[in-house]
Amino acid sequence: MSSGLLSYEDAASIVMHHARNIAQASHSRVEHVDLASAAGRVLANPLRADDDQPPFPRSTRDGYACRAAEISHTAVPIVGSTHAGQAPAGPLPPGSAWEIMTGAPVPVGADCVVMLEHVEKFGDLIRLAPSRATAPGDNVVA
Repeated sequence: MSSGLLSYEDAASIVMHHARNIAQASHSRVEHVDLASAAGRVLANPLRADDDQPPFPRSTRDGYACRAAEISHTAVPIVGSTHAGQAPAGPLPPGSAWEIMTGAPVPVGADCVVMLEHVEKFGDLIRLAPSRATAPGDNVVA
């Protein structure tokens, strides 16, 4: 009795067949339109930006910018905060964390942003929640 489900190989083959048909059809129907008329259309060729936007590393979450090696083993003090649209006051001091909001620039010296939900806060100190802490030598993914 068949479950009605396709194998991975059969499903991948069907998807690739349809993708080839779409690619062939789209190249035969390339139109040049003004930007104002382009809404809802699909680009025929990739569009490449000449600069990163924004032009700085930014946080993709609310949390704490810090150094992964430091936060993974001890509590660290929160020494400042940055909101989206603000510049950090300076580089991240060693052994510390910087409160950071989504979209804000990551201070120089930080190599990770730990989500708010993944830390425990005690006054002006934070540490990784026990469920997120690692043993010495483990790879840290904050």
